[in-house]
Amino acid sequence: MVSTNETSVINDVKKCSFNGEFIFPDGRVAQVMLISREASVNEIGYCRVEDDGVYFYGDVTSTTIESILVLPLPLETGKTWQRGMWGTLEVYGFETVTVPLGTFEAVKVGLTQGDFSFYEWYADGVGLLKSFMEVPFRSSTGDELGTMIITEELVNKNF
Repeated sequence: MVSTNETSVINDVKKCSFNGEFIFPDGRVAQVMLISREASVNEIGYCRVEDDGVYFYGDVTSTTIESILVLPLPLETGKTWQRGMWGTLEVYGFETVTVPLGTFEAVKVGLTQGDFSFYEWYADGVGLLKSFMEVPFRSSTGDELGTMIITEELVNKNF
């Protein structure tokens, strides 16, 4: 049995900016969001805020009229929803979060499935402040070799 119990930590900072609008064939308008990262690939995605939630419509390589519910509104502790491949997420509650951009009152959402954990913190008027993911490494025989921890924090924004 191999067991190194190593932990790899990846800390990433990101900058978010709106870069115009995208108009769907049916006339709906989504914001074009550019996410620049230091430690990983940059992203351009399409987001739309509606009365019942915040929706994601894909990125430049896979734009779709079918959306993924990122956050249901209003946010209430204990509320659950499906988020595409992530499965069922839950609102855990509200807490104070400090990131390079500043200190904010934020809602914590996420999921825990076995030894996999994923959390995000959102602040009103700011959006996604921070994310945390803990993923186990396993060998081909299923032995746990270690853990990878990935965190992202918002350092600036233009909105």
